[in-house]
Amino acid sequence: MFKKILVPLDGSELAERALEPALALAQQVHGEVIVLSVPVLQHMFVTEPAGYGFLLPEQSVDQSRHELLEYLQGVQKRCAHPNVTIHHLIEEGEEATVIVEAAAAHDIDLIVMSTHGRTGFTRWMLGSVTEKVLREAQCPVLVIRNDQPFQRLVITLDGSELAEQAVAPGLEIANSLGCQAYLFRVVPPLDVDPHLISSLDKLENGFGDRLRETSYNQAQDYLHQLALRHAEIYPHLPTE
Repeated sequence: MFKKILVPLDGSELAERALEPALALAQQVHGEVIVLSVPVLQHMFVTEPAGYGFLLPEQSVDQSRHELLEYLQGVQKRCAHPNVTIHHLIEEGEEATVIVEAAAAHDIDLIVMSTHGRTGFTRWMLGSVTEKVLREAQCPVLVIRNDQPFQRLVITLDGSELAEQAVAPGLEIANSLGCQAYLFRVVPPLDVDPHLISSLDKLENGFGDRLRETSYNQAQDYLHQLALRHAEIYPHLPTE
């Protein structure tokens, strides 16, 4: 499913946490990973023999672009794998907008990115950048918060078709990364006047409990049917 994966990098170790899962997913399908960086104004002053010199904004961006190119080429060499094609991309603009537009322009199937990376070339506030990408991206986004291996993946559902759009990509990620997947749905409290339940219980003992049990069983049946529909992707899906 994830043939083309985009990984935004800002030069920090935090951002690079997204590389390992992205590469693992791409290796499963002999896919493609594009590492993306955005140059920024960062070298306003430079050391010269006579003291300090001043860089014009366009010179600063050029210097940043040059450093990013060397950095991304290093990432390509370090992450080289026979089953994965790795490309680099440097685009100017506001970080979140660049990520979203690059994903659309290159027909990306999945964006994998870290959050809260504050150091490195671009000094990204990746918390806010990630939030905007999550809102605006037209493809799935996998957000990495730490460097711990994936062990369990929970797909939360509310019974709507919109929520079910997360099932297929979620199971694909779980299958590729070798972690246990779970479908999860919360059964909300019955929206029934408790006095009415009490009155019905007086007429038929245990009526309220059976009503709640019916609601729970309907949710269980819904998850079971959903698991059967996606058995080809993930055949051992528990629904409890």
